[in-house]
Parts: sequence; C-alpha cells; structure tokens
Amino acid sequence: RLVLTSGTTGKAKAAEYSVGTFQARLDNAERLWNLGTGNRINFLGVSTMGGLSQGMLSLWAGAPFFAIDAITPAVPAIIAEFSVTLLLGSTVTLAMVADVCAAVPGSGDSISQILIGGSVPSDALLTRLATVFPAHVLVLYGSTEGGIITARPATVGADARNVGVPFPGVLVEIVDESGEVVDTPTVGEIRYRSPELVERYYRNPEATATSLRDGYFYPGDRGQFPEAGELMIVGRFDDVLNIGGVKIDPLTIESAALSVQGVLDAAAYAISDDAGRPM
Repeated sequence: RLVLTSGTTGKAKAAEYSVGTFQARLDNAERLWNLGTGNRINFLGVSTMGGLSQGMLSLWAGAPFFAIDAITPAVPAIIAEFSVTLLLGSTVTLAMVADVCAAVPGSGDSISQILIGGSVPSDALLTRLATVFPAHVLVLYGSTEGGIITARPATVGADARNVGVPFPGVLVEIVDESGEVVDTPTVGEIRYRSPELVERYYRNPEATATSLRDGYFYPGDRGQFPEAGELMIVGRFDDVLNIGGVKIDPLTIESAALSVQGVLDAAAYAISDDAGRPM
C-alpha cells in the first residue's frame, strides 16, 4: 500500500507499506490498543496512516470502527446510537466536533478518550473539549513513515513542546550535523527507528536518501531529551524564518497566536516583497 505524506514540506511522497510492515503494526497492536478501547470514530480519514492503522486495530480487536470525513450535525447522533467512547482527529476537526456536540447537550457524555494527531492543541481547544466531553485527552507524536512513537496526556498549561516518553521498542536519538548522538539535554536533529518503519518512498530515491537512512527516519524535527527522559520538540530545521538576518522559530509565533481565544490553528511563515526581500 502507498500512503501519501508530505511532512511539512508540501511535496507529496508515497511511503511504501509492505505486508511485513503491516504485520509489524499488528504485532504491536496491543501496545497501541491500550491508547483506548471501545467504539471509536476516526476523523483523520482512512487514506492517512493514522486513520488506517486505527481501523486495522479495531478490526483486530473485533470492535466497531467509524470513519467520518465531514463534520455535520449528524455526528452527535452517531455517537449516541453506537455508544462511541473514543475520538481520533486533528485539532481543527476536533474543534468542529466539539461545536456540533455542544449544540446537543449530553451528546458527548459517552466519550472517555480523545486522541489528537498532526499538531499540538492549544489551551483554548483543550478547555473547549473539556466543556463538551468528559474525556482523557492524549497528544500523539509520530509519522506516516514510522507510526506513533510517543503519547502524552494533554493538560491546560503544559509545555506544548513535550511529546512524552518514547514507547518501548522505539529508539529515539538526538544527533548533531555529523550524525553523532549528542549528550542530554543538547538540542539536535531527531531520528528514530521502530519495527513499523518503512524502508523507502515509492520511486523517490532522493527523498529516501534524505529521510530514511541506515534504518532511521529523519523527520526534520529539532529536539532534546531533558533529564526526565521525555522528548521535547524544539522546532523544524526547514522552518526557521530569516527576517533581515534575524532568525525566528515560527513555533514561537504560532504558540502565541494559539493562546488567543477563538483561534483553532495557526501557521507562521515569511513573505517577500517584489524585490525578493523578506517583509
């Protein structure tokens, strides 16, 4: 199976999933299934690896699974009719789900767990979810190429950069420019390997050579391991903004924007004038 992914580059690549890679996912199903049991709704879509793997795990456990690609007023009725206990989605889709469920008081009472992937939720979103769902919220960190590698409880006021402790069987390292592992808590490039890691991108040797090397996946994230052993995401190598010689991590700007009430998601980027100068 080919699963399209772009990371944050905007350039689509197709990760090759073999039968053996899928088998590795099933071999680790018990670990992943412990992220939540019961009837679940996936708002990520089965075309994504996160959505597809959750569907696979539901089938493996003999549990119902629902994939919904449009947030409509019908969602609260589906939750009630099938006693849904778990929701999986992005920050934006889950904010929309909270809105439609809030319009039907009590419709979210059966939800005991919410899994958020793709981006870090703002405190405003976590507060909004808590008013509608009596749920335990987890933030997932991983990739199409390597699956979920960490999960941490999401609480208001927590450091959004902290993505939690890597799962057993996943090796996460921080390396310098020469590929040498750095000492704690030095900031460097994140790389990791897991039994679920794909070997290559379909007909894309250039991308394979860049991101999948020597059994490791290089997602392009910068990070560190504090003393507690929890992985901290500091930013991305290709996302540093150079504004007139001043280098700014867009995550700092995005975090400030997400702290504003009513903001569901944010992205910071540089633009240039007609002469190509950063504005």
